[in-house]
Amino acid sequence: MKRILMTTVVIFIAWSVMDFIIHGLLLTPVYDATASLWRPMDVMNMPLMHLVTLIIAVWFVLIYQMIERKSLASGISYGLLFKPD
Repeated sequence: MKRILMTTVVIFIAWSVMDFIIHGLLLTPVYDATASLWRPMDVMNMPLMHLVTLIIAVWFVLIYQMIERKSLASGISYGLLFKPD
């Protein structure tokens, strides 16, 4: 149980960092150019967004627990194929 919890925390942190890099840094010019299409940041529910990220991280870890042959190759394959929507 401790291993699953620690893995979930690591996945949540990694996912949040990647989200910040992609959306907060790389795509900012695109979002600024199309600001009329997006909801303003002050009305976004950030705690809900973090909760959803945490739920997806838990889901990601629990589904991986069902894979019989755990290896680096199966982990990479699963990570590339995982689509939470």
